[in-house]
Amino acid sequence: MRHLLFLVTLFSCSFAFSQATDLIISEYVEGSASNKYIEIYNGTAGSINLTDYQLQLYANGAAVPTNNVTLAGTLASGATIVYKNSAATIYGGAATNNAAVNFNGDDAVALFKISTSSFVDIVGNIGCDPGTAWTSGAFTTLDKTIVRNASVCSGITVDLATTCPFPTLATEWTQSNVDIVANLGSHTMTCVTCTPGAAPTTLANTFSATTFCTSANISFTAGNGAKRIAVVSTTNFANTPVNGTAYTANTTFGSGSTVGAGNFTVLNGTGNSVTITGLTANTTYFIKVFEYNGATANCDESYLTVGVTSFSFTTQNNCATPQIRSILADACSSQEGIDELVIIENGTSPLAISDITLTFPSAGSFCNSGCGANTLLNNPAYITQLNTLAGCALFQYADPIPAGAIIVVFTGLTPSYVFDYSTQCPSATAYYAVFCNNASTVGRFANSGVGTRTLDAVFGVTNESVTYTPNSLLGDGSFVDFDAAGNPTYRQELNCIYPLGVEWSSFEGTTVTEGIRLDWQTESEKDADYFNIQHSDYTGDFQSIGTLDCIGNSTVATDYTFTDRSPASGINYYRLKQVDLNGEIDYSSTIAVNYEREDLAVYYLENQQQLVFSKALKAGSTVAIYQTNGSKVTSLTIGETTSSVYLPLAAGIWLIETVDSTGHPSHIKLMVH
Repeated sequence: MRHLLFLVTLFSCSFAFSQATDLIISEYVEGSASNKYIEIYNGTAGSINLTDYQLQLYANGAAVPTNNVTLAGTLASGATIVYKNSAATIYGGAATNNAAVNFNGDDAVALFKISTSSFVDIVGNIGCDPGTAWTSGAFTTLDKTIVRNASVCSGITVDLATTCPFPTLATEWTQSNVDIVANLGSHTMTCVTCTPGAAPTTLANTFSATTFCTSANISFTAGNGAKRIAVVSTTNFANTPVNGTAYTANTTFGSGSTVGAGNFTVLNGTGNSVTITGLTANTTYFIKVFEYNGATANCDESYLTVGVTSFSFTTQNNCATPQIRSILADACSSQEGIDELVIIENGTSPLAISDITLTFPSAGSFCNSGCGANTLLNNPAYITQLNTLAGCALFQYADPIPAGAIIVVFTGLTPSYVFDYSTQCPSATAYYAVFCNNASTVGRFANSGVGTRTLDAVFGVTNESVTYTPNSLLGDGSFVDFDAAGNPTYRQELNCIYPLGVEWSSFEGTTVTEGIRLDWQTESEKDADYFNIQHSDYTGDFQSIGTLDCIGNSTVATDYTFTDRSPASGINYYRLKQVDLNGEIDYSSTIAVNYEREDLAVYYLENQQQLVFSKALKAGSTVAIYQTNGSKVTSLTIGETTSSVYLPLAAGIWLIETVDSTGHPSHIKLMVH
């Protein structure tokens, strides 16, 4: 009996709470018809007995409450409670009816503490009637949702006796359009007290570099920090990172956060290699790696800075013509002929596909003139499959290929191996795919035997050749990298994914107790209208899950946040659609966030042709099977509670979607041998 066990790891989270001393009103929804909601948040360090509080409505400029409701229950530290108008319908989460939630955009709402006879928070201004709405610049409470900014740690406790202002509307709140309730049920408060812990004790070491004209791949042995940053400069710098500071990495040199002037962060995470792009040919660079511990960004980072030394590398100087950067000479499958790769860095001029000739160590040449049926082609369907599985638009085809581009030549027209480039996403850099018109499984490279093997290339009028020894390869996933002189370096990538390099943006996702929190930043804005937040599973079908209004016009950095309270179990993909006032649209990069809602394992019993689930599926649940390109193969509905279903599956990788009887989906990647 053969079976595959797919393990799902549950996340454990720790939270630091703010120094708030009492409750705040964290969200106010003045929606269409009776769709009115008030959210209250406990940002203190302990639970609060709500029976000591009243929610008060001051309608039409009243100086005394027109509705005054004493609350009930206990609100835990870090939790929210949502109160609603009894006729409200647009929010599907838990909410409690409250007669004080019967306001219009010109009514004041207050949270009153009985034991101290004092206000703890006020929306609007008591005793004033502003007309149709409280306003401040572009901000208004009429037909809008306003969410308290994460930096606000205390409510408005004094009602200003002036001419009807809502003094903090524009400074303490983020405004959304009518009936937007995506943030109800959760709140973030960032005013935390942070104390960096102990720094790591072991430095990163044993550096190596493979350099090219405008890029370099750096590998090293990691130290014992939870994470690390890599900083690159053209000088042997002495600057060090500051504890309690998060540094944004960007693999394009000159784009990441700086650690001292001219020293740019190119890596921040758990990895031990990075491909740096945007370099200058024939230039020496210096890189330092700083290990650090800490779990909360811009809070408890503690860096190891003592004893850190620079590693230097120099980019190549023969850059006018294309160069072979690397080859995958031993595929991660038995279909060697169609599952191998050639990675080429283009020179300083565009390169036409018709100007490329590749003569492999085995099975001849491929070109578009003089090679017979052995041509170089585009495969749009496979490029779509690559990008869908990766989770971002990593690959494209162009003829001619732009100057300086990275070209990935697939030795088969439709590779059989599942090249999963999700570790390379998100990316703002495109890589150019070219496919050999080949379906033969006879290898293009020789991955065993003695002697040497040579790959010859012609790029227009330029010849390029690289030579390697098969008995130096390390097994499946063996790449051979080549420097400017053609000297080979052998390494193994067990997933057959060459680290192309990633340009990271400030769009990030984090798993939290409420779901997945999305954080992003704009450096500046001009005539910007709103963000449409979009979600997809592995099918690549993006759907809107909410909107946020932009600031509109700004010359300074602006932070935004949005929480998806109903992510799917497994990999969730997100992107931002930003719309300008004139209707122009711009999309962010796509990010992938793993969210494990439940501990679910799946077995495949080949001799019984059954899917076996570690947790029983109840009646009404559904199971759907997808190919890796997102095409649905079949689906079925569970008629009665069961832990297995009969489902013949051929060898390969399948994507399993289960939706339980409550509507929660789970996505699982399953390999059948």
